[in-house]
Amino acid sequence: MIYRDEVRTILSHALILHDTINKMKKKLKEWLSRYLPLEIVATITAIVGGLVSYYLTNNPVIIAFTTAWSENIGYYVAVIIHELKTKKGKISFGEICKTARDIVFEFGIAESLDNLLLRPFFMYIMPILLGNLLLGLIAGKIATDILFYITTIIFYEIKKKVFVD
Repeated sequence: MIYRDEVRTILSHALILHDTINKMKKKLKEWLSRYLPLEIVATITAIVGGLVSYYLTNNPVIIAFTTAWSENIGYYVAVIIHELKTKKGKISFGEICKTARDIVFEFGIAESLDNLLLRPFFMYIMPILLGNLLLGLIAGKIATDILFYITTIIFYEIKKKVFVD
């Protein structure tokens, strides 16, 4: 027989779980609305850069680096445009400096690992493992993006608490 205190405890835990799930849903929506548009631009530029370098060189190492850098260019142009659009009124030199600081803080560590090690590796190895350039580039991008966003989201959440100007 379940006692009244046990029922209260169970209901209390259920409410806490429900609240936690709702908070996570809100966070996921926030992260998706922030990063999905950037990813769309980055994916397009990565694939275009990879395919162009394939047709020009057919060299897996050059394809890997060209794809990674094409993606970065597309991504950070979109980041800068997005961040500057959120500024109200005229954009001062101080606002540009704060925007640069925020971007470096949010993306710096993740991007360093991504650019120098992870993305070129995955862009090189995945087309070879899968035996298909396009599928390999997409699989390499997904594998690297998972690692990238784990780090980026941690720093994004810290940034919101530290830089409240």
